[in-house]
Amino acid sequence: MATKVAEAGTGPSHICSPISGKDKRSVLRVGHRKKLVLFSIVCLVVAIKVLLFSLSDTSVPQERLRYFQHRSIQPAELENAIQYSWNLSDSSSGHIPIRPNPNLDQMDCPAMLRGEEKALQYSREYMQRNEPTRISNEDFIEQTKDCDDFRRTRGYFSQPLSKEEADFPLAFSILMYKDLHQIERLLRAIYHPQNFYCLHVDLKASELTRQATERLAGCFPNVFLSSRSESVFWGHISIIYAEMACIHDLLRHDWKYFINLSGQMFPLHTNRELVKILQLYNGANDIEGTFKRSQPLWLKVRQMFSWRLVEFLDTMLITIFPKSIPPHNITIYKGSNQVAMSRAFAEYFMTDQKSQDIVSWFADTLAPDEYIWPTLNHNPHLLAPGSYSGDPEVKPFIARVSIWLPLALQVNWSWEHWDCQGKWVREICIFGVGDLPWLQQRPELFANKFHSNYEWLAYDCMEQLIFNRTIAGDKISFDSSYYQSLPFVNDPTLVVRP
Repeated sequence: MATKVAEAGTGPSHICSPISGKDKRSVLRVGHRKKLVLFSIVCLVVAIKVLLFSLSDTSVPQERLRYFQHRSIQPAELENAIQYSWNLSDSSSGHIPIRPNPNLDQMDCPAMLRGEEKALQYSREYMQRNEPTRISNEDFIEQTKDCDDFRRTRGYFSQPLSKEEADFPLAFSILMYKDLHQIERLLRAIYHPQNFYCLHVDLKASELTRQATERLAGCFPNVFLSSRSESVFWGHISIIYAEMACIHDLLRHDWKYFINLSGQMFPLHTNRELVKILQLYNGANDIEGTFKRSQPLWLKVRQMFSWRLVEFLDTMLITIFPKSIPPHNITIYKGSNQVAMSRAFAEYFMTDQKSQDIVSWFADTLAPDEYIWPTLNHNPHLLAPGSYSGDPEVKPFIARVSIWLPLALQVNWSWEHWDCQGKWVREICIFGVGDLPWLQQRPELFANKFHSNYEWLAYDCMEQLIFNRTIAGDKISFDSSYYQSLPFVNDPTLVVRP
């Protein structure tokens, strides 16, 4: 009887019996349909959420601009800035640091910089056999318990190397999210005690990264974390807000020019050379700007409609709301978000009402960091100090060099193309050892990008090059003829001086 029941398919043994091929296909189809239904529901929920988000109020929050306007630094407050006195005549002060690098004991960096294939090939084989030396966040926290020892062992300069540099202090911002190891090496490469350095740590960074960065900055009187932090997203106004946070804090101190950096950049010149170049600028700004290259529809749509940040998707989405006409009769220009700006321009950017109106208008557009400074610098009727009234399409830009793919988007379009010898990541070249001969001859101020875990001997050799040139000082002649030929240097009438 039990057998019959089982055969009839009504007993418990039927449940445990093998499923026929036909039943398997049926079960698979049912499971597949359930997954499709579930996936469709999730997509619908996300789409509705994004649509509702895009339909919500697109007005730009003004609390950040009010914060910066309310706390703008007045010239009188500079009396409270850090004051230094230097004994530059004391040649026995022992302020020339030592920076040993065991990796370079087996390398011939001069030969690599000359492009000798044997030296380059040996370096590549060495990097395949060895891992780069890195300092972890935990190591930074431990090592900075004794700041004097940290500054000494890491080889930081303790005095200005010339009166010319002491009298022309610079200000830098570095926006960072992770990889404090590379950030610290960049800081060390550009650090001089007469300059000022603001580190903006992304709100999304780990607590350990923030703590280690605070400990690093705490070892220097002229290095500090920004008093306000932003969650920074590509294409979003948060990039400009992060820069504003640093500029706001830096304006508490006395300096001549501001240069903003990312953690993957590296200097192509010594501080002495930067000072000589910026002195030639005489208040002019080095800010890229182009009208022609901003005209393709896929770029113009960035300002045709409002855009909204969708954080859970980590992206910017276009809305159905058209943008209003830009304020103050401006022409929109596009350019790099890396700049070298005079102090007067920085003060104008932070405090002038026209500047604030323009920042506010761009705040709900896509990639406003590529438009705000170029627009301010190339609309002379705005009377921004140091801005440019000539033809921006033929004006070289030398604050930064990058190699872009495709060539049509290359930043330095007026220079002969150099085929990237490193690797391409998101259409930009990550420099490797094969790029060293090209990099050392570039006139730009900084190069972008280096990755600390990719062909790291390129970074090591650039460190050695800049350090050795720094130590040599005026023993190495500096040819300034190219910079004297720049249109905003050669023809001062093209520079706006309100």
